[in-house]
Amino acid sequence: TKLYSGDTVPSKVTTQPTIGVQAVCSISGTKTTSFTAGTTGTITGLVQGETCTFNEVSMSGEKLSDGYTLSTPNQAVFAPAKVMLLAANTNALTVTNRVLPPNPIVNLSIRKSHSPSVFTEGTIGTYSIIVSNKGSAPSNGVYTVTDYLPSGLTIAAIPQIPGWDCSASSIGSNQLSCSSSVVISAAGSQPADHPNPILLSVKVAANLVKSNGLSCEPGSHSVTNIVVVKGGGELDVPATNADNRYEDVTPLQALGAISGEIWIDINHDRQRDSSELPKAGFVVEVLDSKGTVVGTAVTDVNGTYRVDGLLPGDGYSVRFKDPSTGAYYGRPVSRDPNGGNDPSARPGTGVVEGAMIRQLSIPACGVTRTHQSLPLDPQGVVYCNNTRKPVAGVKVELLDAVGRPVPSSCLVGGGSSMTTSVGQLGGLDGAYSFLLANPAPAECQGAGDYQLRVTTPDGGSYSKLIRPQSGTLQAPQNCTNGVKNGICAVQTQETAPSLEQNTTYFSHLYLDPKNGPDVVNNHIPVDACEMPRIAIDKKVDRPNAEIGDSVRYTVLVKRADTTGGVIGAVVANDFLPLGFSYIAGSAQVDGKHIAEPQTIAGNGLRFTLGLMPGNAVLKLTYRVRIGIGSDRGSGINRVRACLEGADLCSNEAEVKVKVTGGVFTEAACVVGKVYVDCNHNQMQDPEELGIPGVRLYLEDGSFAITDVEGKYSRCGLTPTTHVMIADPSTLPKLSRLIVSSNRNAGDAQSLFLDLRRGDLHRADFIEGSCTASVVDEVVRRRHRGEIGVPQYHEDKAPLKMAAVLAPVAAVVATPPEPVAPPPAPIEQANLLGRVVSEPQIACIPRRTAVLTMPEPVIMKPVKKVRPTTANTTQKVVVKPTNPAAKKMIKKPKPANSLLPQLQMQSAPALPDCAG
Repeated sequence: TKLYSGDTVPSKVTTQPTIGVQAVCSISGTKTTSFTAGTTGTITGLVQGETCTFNEVSMSGEKLSDGYTLSTPNQAVFAPAKVMLLAANTNALTVTNRVLPPNPIVNLSIRKSHSPSVFTEGTIGTYSIIVSNKGSAPSNGVYTVTDYLPSGLTIAAIPQIPGWDCSASSIGSNQLSCSSSVVISAAGSQPADHPNPILLSVKVAANLVKSNGLSCEPGSHSVTNIVVVKGGGELDVPATNADNRYEDVTPLQALGAISGEIWIDINHDRQRDSSELPKAGFVVEVLDSKGTVVGTAVTDVNGTYRVDGLLPGDGYSVRFKDPSTGAYYGRPVSRDPNGGNDPSARPGTGVVEGAMIRQLSIPACGVTRTHQSLPLDPQGVVYCNNTRKPVAGVKVELLDAVGRPVPSSCLVGGGSSMTTSVGQLGGLDGAYSFLLANPAPAECQGAGDYQLRVTTPDGGSYSKLIRPQSGTLQAPQNCTNGVKNGICAVQTQETAPSLEQNTTYFSHLYLDPKNGPDVVNNHIPVDACEMPRIAIDKKVDRPNAEIGDSVRYTVLVKRADTTGGVIGAVVANDFLPLGFSYIAGSAQVDGKHIAEPQTIAGNGLRFTLGLMPGNAVLKLTYRVRIGIGSDRGSGINRVRACLEGADLCSNEAEVKVKVTGGVFTEAACVVGKVYVDCNHNQMQDPEELGIPGVRLYLEDGSFAITDVEGKYSRCGLTPTTHVMIADPSTLPKLSRLIVSSNRNAGDAQSLFLDLRRGDLHRADFIEGSCTASVVDEVVRRRHRGEIGVPQYHEDKAPLKMAAVLAPVAAVVATPPEPVAPPPAPIEQANLLGRVVSEPQIACIPRRTAVLTMPEPVIMKPVKKVRPTTANTTQKVVVKPTNPAAKKMIKKPKPANSLLPQLQMQSAPALPDCAG
């Protein structure tokens, strides 16, 4: 006997049953034999060529251990066949019986994997857990997975997996418990899996390798994760629960670091003395063997830095950058006493004769490569000739001997020009520096004569009072105290000279990136000495608002000086009025989201705007909610911009929002649309498009712009008669407005709005030409989407603005009394240098002949014709289909006879535009 493929026999089943096989043959008759499982039985005396039929006729010991049994005799399988034609010699026949469990059983198993293949200290890893059923019966009831995380691994997030409940677990713990009652079907030829694996995110502790005392040998860092599954109707016997546990061995990887310091090297000996000050705010970049920046740091108040999270390996580089100018500084020091330094560093001093530290190695076990430092000594400082203070905004360029800019590939950092700065965190005030690449690329000059070119913000150059030395600087004869430690110092001090100190400097230099020396203290005087100044202005998108509304403030911060240098960091101290509150996440500078503002005294906000280049304008926008009590406050918002950490602030700008009571106000609203009316029924049919981007002026100069569907609205209007005018320059080219009601007063371009208290008034403008070019332009505007600005065309000038006029009180049929000339606009200079007038009012162009409506047409319903999209100005016309309709058409009366007889040319509220 043997088992069917796919069956599993428990290890405790050791009984060998005896079976009997009977052969009924055509010549020899009936013969029988018995044998035990795993052995061979023999039937003899058979005749060659006869046919025998075989059957299993008896069985003993079929009840096996743990309740397992053999299948009944009549279920045995004979191979190669149950009926055989006997051949010569021996004929072989195999009898197979199936081992049956006591009943169909559940047999759960579990397996686990991890990603990535190696877990890294201080990062997040993921385990995938899959529960399967290898039994002959589907699971039933609840089964639970318990994951025992090893020391140093904790749950980073509770899994949210369909079909699993992991709520019994908690973030930060090292044990996961998830339950499920999803039925896992019985196994076929392969185990059946739960439809959804459990994905567990775990946090790997920092310094895990060291804390576990693991070896530093590569490949020796690992932890073992154990997971088990129980329940689901599985019998608690060794036969079924042997594979309910799984162990996953997870490799670990320790991280290393690079550290060092930066200081002002006054004596240029590349050793830090007690009198030499640290440099805070300097940027340090770490690059991998491929030249990719893999870590950055900024030096602290002590001048020290540390870049963590570096994978063990070789080929790391370190370079040092001034954050304000982008200039890189060289001749660093690489002298970790434990080794792994730049191979080119000088023995003992560790000085690297180049632009950056190269070929550092990071060993395993999280070792920090220390003492990778920079003694800071720039090539020089640009200073004011009379104040002797550093100057910002001066452009310094490195040129070759004939005056051409040095290619960017020839310099570390790729820049042959830079602009000086003052007051920048981490920057050297007024400093400049250029590092030639070593070794020099093929396209570069390398050692040779170079020259410096300086350009002040006002277009000047070197000081006219303190001129540079003639000729080219040569070492050591032009160096103070000769060449020492690879340094040629033009002046003795590292800063700009005082009024009593030497002012010698050179505009032409001999530089050798390979053999040196490095030129330092070549301080350059200029005659531009203006200090940075900033100005500020503030606007609000809605001067009138209701409680519960939100408004958007726009703050413009502008450089008011001409120095051109970068200043920063600029902050805006903004004080909101009573009842106004900032809407989180709404602050943007130049369209990009910034960090949330800090709360300062009272209802104040401090926005960090960042660096501010010369001639720049920073645009800060944010939204506030108008809350309860705001109508009792002033509604005035005040703001001032300052240079953080410096005694430099702008003027104070303010803007006021008038707050009203909302739904209980007596003000009125007007809504409407501007649309194309192709069938002249003075209604917008489904296929007739609204016109986006049309500006509609009110008589006080305020306006609305139609949206992508041609709709607009305007609220907060006084309950009286107003005038609304369509700006023709914002209508599609060749468009023609037609009158929509008697409130056009014969002029399709304007409407009288008779508003009452709390009224919601409808006012539409109708484009009646419906030419193909107009429709094409409308379609193009709609495809642009919602942009919120008027759309112009070149054939019509924008609607002109006139002086403030008295509001229109009512429409009467008699000519009004003469009105005195309006007062001249009051001009005032705002904080950004623009001229701002008092509120302005739209005016109406001189009137031409009143447009008349097309003659009415009586017709049967016909299919509407859409305007063609071809480039043509042909109008789509629908002719009447009823021949008798012409007889029914009455001759139209003059348009003026259908409207109130008003002398519109002398209306006091809307004068003719000049010109």
